[in-house]
Amino acid sequence: MRDRCLGATLVAGLGAAFFSACGSTSPNPNTPSCTFRVALQNSSFGPSGGPGTATVSAASGCAWTASSSNDWIAIAAPAAGSGDGRVTFTVASYDGAGDRSGAIVVAKETLAIGQQGQPPGPGAPSCTFAVSQVQFYPHSYGGTAAFTVTTVPGCAWSVTTPAPWIHLNTGGGSGSGSVAMTFDPNPDRYVTDFRKGVVEVRWPTVTAGQNVQISQYGNCNTAFFPAPGTTFSAADTLSFGADGGDAHVFVLVEAPIFGCPWVVESQASPFDVTGPRIQAIQKGDGDLHIAATPNPSSQPRTATIVVGERALKIVQAGR
Repeated sequence: MRDRCLGATLVAGLGAAFFSACGSTSPNPNTPSCTFRVALQNSSFGPSGGPGTATVSAASGCAWTASSSNDWIAIAAPAAGSGDGRVTFTVASYDGAGDRSGAIVVAKETLAIGQQGQPPGPGAPSCTFAVSQVQFYPHSYGGTAAFTVTTVPGCAWSVTTPAPWIHLNTGGGSGSGSVAMTFDPNPDRYVTDFRKGVVEVRWPTVTAGQNVQISQYGNCNTAFFPAPGTTFSAADTLSFGADGGDAHVFVLVEAPIFGCPWVVESQASPFDVTGPRIQAIQKGDGDLHIAATPNPSSQPRTATIVVGERALKIVQAGR
C-alpha cells in the first residue's frame, strides 16, 4: 500500500508556492520468511562409495546452495535451488585401510558423511597401536626425550609437530619404533605456567592417533649463598683451601613455591659434585654439595659449573 502526502511551502515576497509530494512503501506481505529443513538420506558409505541424496524443505522463493567440504564428495549440478528441492552427490571409492569422514553443506547446514576403509586382505596385519608415554616435562634448558610407538610389522604410522622448538628424529615408521625429541631452551621466565607443545602421532585406524603433550618449564633465576662453614671469596665464587674438604651451597630460586626447576649441568673436575645427581631436575630451593681433594700443586686450580643457568666458579688454593 502506498501513502501519499502533499505539502506546500509559501515563500513570502515571491508570491509563489512550491509543492512537494512524498511517499513511502510498506514491506511486501508476500515476502517469505525463510527457514530450511534438510534431511540426509544416507550418511554412511562402504569402500566402493556411491550416490547420496539430501532433501531440502523450504517456502517458495527461499534460495539455498549446496557445497562439499571434501574433494572425494562431489555435488551434482545444479548445486543450488529455491523452495523444496533435492541435492545429489557422489562419494568416491576409497582404497585406504582406515575409515574417513567428510561433510556437505546444504542451506548452511553441515551434514556429516562417513566412509569405511578397505577390509584387511588375506594375510594383512590387524593393526593396533599404543604410545608408551604421552606427557613430558622438559626443563628450561632444553634437552632430549623419547617415546615408543608399539604395533605389529607392516602397520604404518606418522609423527609431526607444529611446535618450532620441538625437533623430531623421524617422520614415522612401519611396525614398532621409537621417536626421539630434542627441545630448544625456553627463554621465557618461569612463574606459574609452562610453554606447551604437542607431538601428533597418527595411524590409519578408527582411533586416528595419539597426541603427546609437552609442557616445558620456563627459565628460573637462581642465586647462591654459602652455608655455615663454606667460604665464598667473591660473588658466585666458592673457595677451598689447599687441603680440600666439603662445601655446602644453598641454591635459591625465583619462584620456590611453584617448584621452579633447576639442574646441575655437569661435573666440575677436578672437583666432585656429590649432590644432587648431575642433570637430575630439582624443584624449588635446594642444596648443592661439592667435595675437593687436597691440591698437590703449588698452583691454584679452578673449575666452573652451571646450576640453574647460573655459573658457580670454584677456586682451590695451591700449596
